[in-house]
This record gives sequence, structure tokens and C-alpha cells, in this order.
Amino acid sequence: MIPEILTTIPSTDPTNLLRLRDSVYSTDLLITAVAHFEFFSWLDKNPAGIHVICTTLEIKQRPADVMLTLFKALELIEERDGLYYLTEQSKDYLVDASPWSLGPYFSSLKERPICDDMLRVLKTGKPANWGAKKDEKEWGVAMEEDEFPEGFDVHLFSHVLHDWDFSDVKLLLENSYRNLNPGGRIMIHDAHINAAKNGPLPVAEYSVLLMFASEGKCYSISEMEELLAGTGYSGIKYVPTVANRSVIIGEKW
Repeated sequence: MIPEILTTIPSTDPTNLLRLRDSVYSTDLLITAVAHFEFFSWLDKNPAGIHVICTTLEIKQRPADVMLTLFKALELIEERDGLYYLTEQSKDYLVDASPWSLGPYFSSLKERPICDDMLRVLKTGKPANWGAKKDEKEWGVAMEEDEFPEGFDVHLFSHVLHDWDFSDVKLLLENSYRNLNPGGRIMIHDAHINAAKNGPLPVAEYSVLLMFASEGKCYSISEMEELLAGTGYSGIKYVPTVANRSVIIGEKW
């Protein structure tokens, strides 16, 4: 039932329930990386940046970025000077040569249909059929928006931009900036990765779902700041809200 007074709030916190739903594909991504790419064994011998990882493993940059962010948030890898290295935990348990390797334990689940879908998403960069059903329009076409109406002081994007890739997000922000009143504000309500792109873990897990089901991901604070500033917005602020969500605000002057 929808409460009649929308300003009322429940007495309990839904964060843990939301995380169960939002994190549903993150384990499948880890299984796929271990079972189909032997990712941690390879990275142990070959510390590399994202471009080398994509080229060597033949995966696309968007899902690779989401994967690396998840593994940083899980403290399985760390980034130093643009290169990714294993942590001690992943060296102990995810490298085949380790006497304590859990690789076979994870790989025993590689026949899960979702892992097959995850492999295709990594290889093609295209969303799985959950977000692009055969009887519907192509995801990007179905999500097209017209020129925004003029004369408003606030544009609110709530859980919208995470469905789009960088180029489409840029177009939407430019559309907003053109039509927003001078002195107006854009408010982006979403789940945002931190500026260092190593957490928080619930958002990194949610980003896997978005990568799997749409053409987007959870954008980092630094990525959104760069996109907003490049569009012309200034006075950019980050405000945490609830359930691992936040609002990023930009002003048009």
C-alpha cells in the first residue's frame, strides 16, 4: 500500500533487503572471472592496467571497469599507478598455484546459466536478455528522451543515468543544461561509486547488476563530477542519503 502522506517514513531500515536484490549478480561475476578467465592466476604473474586486461582477456571496457571496481571493493585487488595487483587474500585463495586455492570450489558452479550470460556480457559489452528482451525495442532506443521542456529551476534524475553509457549520459546532461533556467540545479539521485573507485561494496555489487542488465553501471563521484563540469555545471556537491544512495548536485550559472 502506498502511504497517503508521502513525507512519512517507515520505522525500519530497508538497506539490507535492497542489498540482497542489488547484489544478485556479483557472485556470478566472480565465478566467471575465476572459472573462465583464471583472472587472478593471470594477474598474479601479469600486473596490468585496464586496457591490457581488456586486450589480453578479450573483454570490453565497460564490464571490465565494473569487474575491477567490484574486486577492489572486495579487497581482492588493488590499484597502484594505473596497474592492478593481487592482495594477499586473493594470492592465498584465488591463485591456482596456492596450496589453499579455492578456485576449483568456485569453478564447480561455472555451468550456472547466469555465468554463461555473464561471460557474453564481458565479451560483447552488451546487456543480457534481462534488460533487452527480444520482443522489446533495443535498450537504447526504448530509453530515448525528447528535448527537455524549458522554464524549470530543477531537473531531477533519479535512478536514470545508471542505465546509460558515457556518451548517452553526456547527451542527457547537455539536454538538461540547455533547457534549465539560469541559476537552476540538476540533482542526480543514484547509487554512486566513491571517487577512488574501490567502494562502497554494496554499490559495486549493484553496478554488476546494471552492467549485466543495461548499457550502464554505477558511476563514480569523480566520473559524474567530470561529466557535469564538462557540460557546464559548477558548484558540484555530493550529498549521501539512505540505503547506499546519494545525490550529486550541479548548478547552472
